[in-house]
Amino acid sequence: MSVQDERELRDRLTGLLEDVAPNPAPVARAVRRGKAIRIRRWASVAAVVALIAAGAAVTPTLLRAHAAGPASQRHHTTPPHYKITIKFGGWQSGVIAQGVTDGKSWQVIAPSSSNGSVQVTGPVGLGSPFSAPGPATWPVNFESESTNGTNGFSVLVGTVSPAVARLSISLSDQPAVGLAPVRWKGARWVAVVLQSSVPIVRAVAYSANGHVLAYSVPWQATAFDLWLRPGQAGPARVRRLVGSGVVDGLRWRTTADFGPWGYCFSFAGGADVCEQGSTRPEQPKPGKLMRPVACGGLAGGGASGPFTGLMAVAPDVGSVALKFADGKTESFRSVEVGGGRSLAFVIPKGARVVSYVAYSLSGRILGSTPGGPTAAGAPMTC
Repeated sequence: MSVQDERELRDRLTGLLEDVAPNPAPVARAVRRGKAIRIRRWASVAAVVALIAAGAAVTPTLLRAHAAGPASQRHHTTPPHYKITIKFGGWQSGVIAQGVTDGKSWQVIAPSSSNGSVQVTGPVGLGSPFSAPGPATWPVNFESESTNGTNGFSVLVGTVSPAVARLSISLSDQPAVGLAPVRWKGARWVAVVLQSSVPIVRAVAYSANGHVLAYSVPWQATAFDLWLRPGQAGPARVRRLVGSGVVDGLRWRTTADFGPWGYCFSFAGGADVCEQGSTRPEQPKPGKLMRPVACGGLAGGGASGPFTGLMAVAPDVGSVALKFADGKTESFRSVEVGGGRSLAFVIPKGARVVSYVAYSLSGRILGSTPGGPTAAGAPMTC
């Protein structure tokens, strides 16, 4: 998927449940969401289902897969004599960094056009090109790609804000790696290739006079979704089960993982979704009951199998019932986490949702989204 495709997808991820209004007049409209969701590769690419929100079919967020748990909670074996040497661009068009990591040489080549891909050459085994980061956000917009296995390599590529003069990547039990921005095609780029078994502790952005501008603690080893100012503390560390169960013979589980890396949710099969740049999880708009966050095919279920999803709900929503076309109903309870309430749900293979009904903590109906005759059964790729 190209960067442009990904942006278009994000723009379409709107209004699935966000504008469900309380009784007596439930209303559902598609509204652009204000905050970005960092999406990651889902193990099972697409589950085709029918979701109905006041007669309109919309596309929820795809999820992308990473290893389970934040970097601080994963076990690593630091390779002996691990060493990185790195040089920065200027000797060849498009090469923004080159070096040697654990004895293997590499070059990182920036895209030649705005919708191009990053290429990594050399015996580091990163394979095919991957999507380049978009325009620089404050202070850095990072993308990463990794090979499989503990002996693999990870490449980190970013576009850098004008105020950033250099970056420092702190590694576990290893000297920090300094990155110098290189200009290419109107942007300032940084890049480095690391061994996957050496966790990144944090990244720090510095100004030209050496002052710290911002720092970030990575989620899933290389995902920098939240940047904090000097002295600013990130969210408190919280890990909580949001929902779990069995659907179509497959176990599903959704957990909330909050901490200095930001607000992230993990799903069965190793997928995750993070709210980018947010110091608190985004909740439904005032007067609304539900806000969609993400969905993706359940690992092991295949392209047409069941899928799992996540929504944020209003503080007084205790559960949401999904009513299916075959007359069955499945209810999912919300949990309090990170100062708000979240709810995880699953939809069986081939099932069509005809309405969502929100209930209060005491069991009173708060609102619903009835499906219309033209929308019933409308297919959607999750």
